[in-house]
Amino acid sequence: AVVSTQSTGIVRELVDTFLDMGSKTGLEIPLCLECIEWAKSEKRTFLTQALEARLILLYHSNGDYTQALNTVNRVMKELKKMDDKQLLMEVQLSESKVYLTLGNVP
Repeated sequence: AVVSTQSTGIVRELVDTFLDMGSKTGLEIPLCLECIEWAKSEKRTFLTQALEARLILLYHSNGDYTQALNTVNRVMKELKKMDDKQLLMEVQLSESKVYLTLGNVP
């Protein structure tokens, strides 16, 4: 059996590798959502938050700004409770990217 810490690392690595390939298959968001659900069901809080941070960027690159901002709001509340400053900063940066894009839309 795979140790839970190892399974978390494997899932994170597989998702990151798939998303970093840069090929637009249309499966990026559903894959990320499915992995988030798995992480929640396995009570992997840090993995869930890291995947949700990636999901925000996926929504942004997909042009789904409302969904990106909704996810930002939910994730930032959780991150403030967990006191994960690095991931909180990443999410705040993603939020800024979304608002910058929205400000530049004619």
